[in-house]
Amino acid sequence: KLFACLRIKQRIEETLNTDGPEALVSTLRLTMENVRAEVKRRISEWPDMTVRTYIMQDSTLRENCLVKINCKLTKTGDRLIFDFRGSAPEFTNRPTNTIVAGLKGMLAQVFLCYVWPDLPRGQAAFAPIEVITDPHSIVNCSYAAPNSQSLMSIFTGFTAGQHAVAKFLYSCPEKYTKVHAPTFNMINTFIWGGVSQHGETLGNLCADLNGMGAGATIDRDGEHALAPIFATMADIGEQELNEEDVPFLQLVSKKMTRDAIAPGKYRGGQGYTMIVATKDSEQWGFMTVCQGAKFPPLQGLFGGYACGAYPLSKVKGVDVYDVLLNEPKKFKHSIEEIMNERPFEGASYTTHHMGMGFEISKRGELFMISQGAGAGYGDLLERDPAGVVRDIEEGLISPAVAERLYKVQFDPQTLAINQEATVAARDAERQARKARGVPFAEFIKRWNKPAPPAHLQYFGCWGDDVGKLYMGSADQFHHADQPRPNYMRHPKDVRIEELEARLAALGALEDEKK
Repeated sequence: KLFACLRIKQRIEETLNTDGPEALVSTLRLTMENVRAEVKRRISEWPDMTVRTYIMQDSTLRENCLVKINCKLTKTGDRLIFDFRGSAPEFTNRPTNTIVAGLKGMLAQVFLCYVWPDLPRGQAAFAPIEVITDPHSIVNCSYAAPNSQSLMSIFTGFTAGQHAVAKFLYSCPEKYTKVHAPTFNMINTFIWGGVSQHGETLGNLCADLNGMGAGATIDRDGEHALAPIFATMADIGEQELNEEDVPFLQLVSKKMTRDAIAPGKYRGGQGYTMIVATKDSEQWGFMTVCQGAKFPPLQGLFGGYACGAYPLSKVKGVDVYDVLLNEPKKFKHSIEEIMNERPFEGASYTTHHMGMGFEISKRGELFMISQGAGAGYGDLLERDPAGVVRDIEEGLISPAVAERLYKVQFDPQTLAINQEATVAARDAERQARKARGVPFAEFIKRWNKPAPPAHLQYFGCWGDDVGKLYMGSADQFHHADQPRPNYMRHPKDVRIEELEARLAALGALEDEKK
């Protein structure tokens, strides 16, 4: 990367010396104008139509709720318009908002990385494309709204755009890359800080946030934990280098998380497991800033499935370094085994959403997360049985899950495929699908509700009316052109109120409140 930058610097200086500044500026300008004209030409070849989609955030990083990123993509002539109206209103006291410039920058990467990778890099590739948002929305927040965790909305906005664009690309007669299901979009990694074993005060994060599983394409499986969605030619840093300077170890790293999949005719690329434990400091801690622990942050494409949900797991009351020294066979190398088998006697095993605030960790306690999988492409019943068995052999999926999802029949010992039984099982599942189906008129009566359910903290539009934005409950909303403050209460206050109500119902508080 440094060499590439130095070469660019060299070429610019050579051009300035030989041809002067006017030639350099005009060449750069002409390049941008040519790219802009080419983008308009390519857009004009797309079919005139509208695609609607949405992505759900499942937390504000403080509490769980459903936050809608609404997207309507319309193409007419050589105009392409992203309409994000109806997305959730900005949060007044939560940092997951983004300014619209951040959203536009990420949408540009949809085209430069996944649609037209042959174009020269630059903002000209996005210049002809229009973006519409509500004022004071989570994707176009005011300058007064906090946005230190804007990646949550930038990345889910990116995925909404990628999901919609893929449907246009599928219908386009000339393609410059393959139709691509959404890539995983969350920065699943550990942020760390404190006083190191060398007495230095440090703070940074593990480079695993760049190991996002790629979405499947029209004719092949997605790449495993390859690169960030915004830089498909980037790489993942080496955690081993960090471990010389910081007082914790990644006890498990770069091991694909079994069954953390996004199935389809072509499955998404897998994410990998990260298990960390502090070793040589009493002033050290971790935090995570991700969504997707309860509701997937993706959508699959053309029948493919989204990824699963990826919670944070903790094991407290254990010193894993003592275990490794004295009883190494007890240590397991997967979240699945540790959380299900519970090999450490007397320890506590818990799961949480991925918005963990900074938490001081004791020596040997385990913090465990997984990178996510990219979305699947196509009907999973059309997946090649040999591909399913290959995934079993590579440890990406367990035999029981493979058989249940893909309806592939095989010998559990040899993994030899029974082709006839597989065809029969898949035919039976297709008939079962038909039996579960209901006429559209009947389905829509059950599916359509006039407002969000009372028990659900929901933010954004509901149904076709993008002008009415809900703010946490069915009786709290505002009109899109009349923004209001959208405050969230402290989660501890909410929990205390819930517990006091339960105590009051039991008569346990008596006169204490007075």
